Amino acid sequence: GTANGVTYLNGSKVLTSGSALTTNGSSLAVGSSDYGSAGSINLSVGAAGVTTGGLQLWSSTTGQHYVQFGDGTSGAATYAGAIGYSHATDQMFFYANGSEQMRLTSTGLGIGTSSPTQKLTILNAGTYGTLYQPAVQIGNNSSGGTLTATGLGAIVWSTDGTATPVASIEAIRENPGAGAASGLAFRTGSSGGGTTKAILDSAGNLGLGVTPSGWGSGRTALQIGGSGYVIGVGQIDVGVNYYYDGAYRYVGTGYASSYQSYNGLHAWYNAPSGTAGNAISF
Repeated sequence: GTANGVTYLNGSKVLTSGSALTTNGSSLAVGSSDYGSAGSINLSVGAAGVTTGGLQLWSSTTGQHYVQFGDGTSGAATYAGAIGYSHATDQMFFYANGSEQMRLTSTGLGIGTSSPTQKLTILNAGTYGTLYQPAVQIGNNSSGGTLTATGLGAIVWSTDGTATPVASIEAIRENPGAGAASGLAFRTGSSGGGTTKAILDSAGNLGLGVTPSGWGSGRTALQIGGSGYVIGVGQIDVGVNYYYDGAYRYVGTGYASSYQSYNGLHAWYNAPSGTAGNAISF
């Protein structure tokens, strides 16, 4: 017979052996006599760089398979890590630390959810009103940490090699009682995800250094906290302490002024001191 070959009965029922199925006494090789060198390999399929190997698991249309990585003989220790496939639902499961962490369906890959709605769906545990961990985090070294702001999820960057995020895009609720995200907050800095530098609300208004006011339908604005510069094409309206929701109103208590440039014209307006929210007579 073949050295190290596993014996079997051939078509003539004669005990024989070959090189396609071999053992060295502690490992089994299928398709070659290469047992690998990465630690203890108990089953090797195919020869590196020579043979295309494969492992087939058959089941009924309602069955389920698991490849399990265990470190104990009872409970979750038997599947501390695992890969599973359900033929009934045609879904693949990925386990780590004894619990499912990802699921691949015909819709997409879900991380933190068993029901992905897109090609990649990432969700975090929690309910509305609680502090949320970042949904996606980008960084290097030991970058990580939590996002210390109320929101529905975030993309977080960390590049300082610490556990503190330095920038994020965070989904926010403009109305705390709402059940879904309605705006985005852009945060930069080095303390718990940074400080909010810009907010884009559901109406398309962008506030730089300030939460944008409730501009009326059909109007969107770039609102700047403090002082700033605005350059526009066609027409620009630059104002101090006002917004428009069908009527011009004071943002805060104090004076208001406005500058407009259009059709080659320049127009300046001012208004006396008024109360926040009240109508303005420019």
